[in-house]
Amino acid sequence: MNQEQGGESTKYDFPEKMIGHTFKQEYDFSCPKCGAKHWAKSSILMTDFGLNRGRGQCLKCKAYLFLRIDENNEQMEASLC
Repeated sequence: MNQEQGGESTKYDFPEKMIGHTFKQEYDFSCPKCGAKHWAKSSILMTDFGLNRGRGQCLKCKAYLFLRIDENNEQMEASLC
C-alpha cells in the first residue's frame, strides 16, 4: 500500500545481492574546477571489464569530468575533460 492509498511509506532493507547483482561501493571525489564534493559508484565498465575510467558532470558548476578510481585511497579522482 502506498501513500496515495492511505498507507505509510516503507523503507526497504535490500540484501547485498539481489537477482545476481552486487551493489557497488560508493567513492568520494571533488570537482577540480569548483571544489564541490560528490560521490559516485563505479560503472559496469570499471568493475566487469577492468577499464578504470568513466565520465561525469559536476552538479554545482556543470563541468564535465573524467573519473578514475584510486584503489589505494578508495576514492575517485576527477579531472577536467
